[in-house]
Amino acid sequence: MKRATIYFLGGLLSAACIIAACHGHDAKVKGVSTGSGTDIPVTTKSEAAKASFEEGLAFADDFNANKAVASFTKAIEQDPNLGIAYLYRANYDQSNKEFMDDLANGKAHIDSASDWEKTYYDYISSFLTNDWDKRVEAGQKIVAAYPNAARAQVDLGNTYQGGNQTDKERVAYQKAIDLDPK
Repeated sequence: MKRATIYFLGGLLSAACIIAACHGHDAKVKGVSTGSGTDIPVTTKSEAAKASFEEGLAFADDFNANKAVASFTKAIEQDPNLGIAYLYRANYDQSNKEFMDDLANGKAHIDSASDWEKTYYDYISSFLTNDWDKRVEAGQKIVAAYPNAARAQVDLGNTYQGGNQTDKERVAYQKAIDLDPK
């Protein structure tokens, strides 16, 4: 589990680098549904929870883990059924127990979520068993469903990076930059 966590955190750091390069230091977050059909949907009826979740993504993109966790936690407080917030908070958990708890809570609250959120659970849970093939499959599924979402391309690039598939990694990162050059 520790090795998987190290690989995951390395991938997460790479993702943050790419996303930060794509987004600059804007407070606004792309990759969250705005109804355009190009972004990744976040399932919640609470605008406040969605805003807190988006804020968490922005902090994550700017490498501010403490504020990202605080924002994801705030989103959960505002909508305890926002499964994706648990899953993103799990990216920063400091212990195996915290990770397992957030993963379980995320799964418990994604039944009525979007396909992307459900598949993201498959993506993040693959770190439990270090199942790289499952992670690639989930990343490819998300990209196929949301081909215009830069964040999905970054996740796929991170996955390829974890498998030392540099050529595929670069293609995915370039697609992310092409989709959102800011």
